[in-house]
Amino acid sequence: MKLQNTKLGCFIQRRWKLVSAMTVIGIGSLAFQWFAGVSDGYAGSSRSANAEGVALTETRQPHAVDVVEVGSETFAAVTTYPGSIRAAASVDLAFRVGGPLVEVNVKPGDHVKRGDVLMRIDPRDFDNAVAAATATLQSAEAELAAMRKGAREEDLLALQARIDAAESRDRYLRAVFVRNQSLLNQNAVSQTEFDGSQSELLSTEAELRALKQEFRKAKAGARQEDIAAKEASIRIMETQLKIARDQQQDTVLRAPFDGIITRQSIENHEQVGPSEVVLAMHNVSTLEIDVALPEKEIVHRSIDNPVDVEVRLVAIPQQSWSAQFKEINTEADSATRTYLVTFSMLAPTDVNIFPGMIADVTLPSLAGGATSDAVVTVPVAAVQSQHSASRFVWVLEGNTVHRRMIRLGKLVDGIRQAVTEGLLPGEKVVTGGASFLHDGAEVSVREQEKSQSSTAVAVVQ
Repeated sequence: MKLQNTKLGCFIQRRWKLVSAMTVIGIGSLAFQWFAGVSDGYAGSSRSANAEGVALTETRQPHAVDVVEVGSETFAAVTTYPGSIRAAASVDLAFRVGGPLVEVNVKPGDHVKRGDVLMRIDPRDFDNAVAAATATLQSAEAELAAMRKGAREEDLLALQARIDAAESRDRYLRAVFVRNQSLLNQNAVSQTEFDGSQSELLSTEAELRALKQEFRKAKAGARQEDIAAKEASIRIMETQLKIARDQQQDTVLRAPFDGIITRQSIENHEQVGPSEVVLAMHNVSTLEIDVALPEKEIVHRSIDNPVDVEVRLVAIPQQSWSAQFKEINTEADSATRTYLVTFSMLAPTDVNIFPGMIADVTLPSLAGGATSDAVVTVPVAAVQSQHSASRFVWVLEGNTVHRRMIRLGKLVDGIRQAVTEGLLPGEKVVTGGASFLHDGAEVSVREQEKSQSSTAVAVVQ
């Protein structure tokens, strides 16, 4: 039994070896066929690519480009000076009266219109002053009216009654005086009694005269001198009332013009003194540029024939604006020996220009009898960059282009560039289609050549 099991095991082991060998042979055959197919595929692809490359080489056309002919232009000699920008109108705002602040309607950066209420002071004391001045004036005006009209009828009757009483007393005292005078001659009365009767008579006569004068005055009205004096005092009271009303209005601080609030120096509910600066504002709709020009730029100029200038911000030199002459300070700065010249321009709407910014001001130069020069220019589109500081153009010679290194001058008008070295008038440069060019590349001109020559006089720095 044991022997049979041993034979069976050997037989199974031989069978497994045979199956394994056949499996290895089959896998190897499949791998060979797969690699052979891949190689054929690669070979076919390579042959196809080579065929396509030959076809492309046979059908490749010259690059189509745009060109212009370089010309020389006459430019007026110009020069550039630094300038400082400031607002055309700038002001510090203050109240003319003092008091506690009760209203603040703005903050720095706010745009305001002329007449807008910016701040307000507590007006109660000033309201009371106006009321008191008004009452005083009204009282004086009533007195003047009475003086012009004269006494009332009842006042005249009262005065007449006092006169009648005084006359009656005068007659009585005169009779007493006459009797005492007769008795004094007879030594029937004493000298003292006689003197007393005389004194009473004289006093009554004086009182009667005064009453009669008052009656005539009341009946005729006040004298013109008195009326004039009263009118003068009323004018004084009217002036005092106007001052009180002006101070009442001065409790409100209003914007003197359209502009921007730049600074706030006090907070709400703080005490404000007269003439104490509380706000600052400026108007930047119009800008002014101050430039210090040397003597050599002044001596050849006519002040009566001002010149416009070109202004560029240092921060954005690619943009420029025109500015007009405004004024010149004819007194030289003692330290720099320069003259301050001011130009004016409208503020642009596409950029923010604020006072204190630095600008380059370019103007035709008259220093040393400067003359005009011929300058070569090319379109900005023709200028290519090789490194950060290297510039070149593609110059057309026949039907091929060649790289030409150039040295640039100043930007002329935003679309043309002055060339100081590397190009001559009459040469042709590529302005479009230069992206895939190389030195010696064959090209075709896409459109009719454009001449860069011009007889116009331009300005270049």
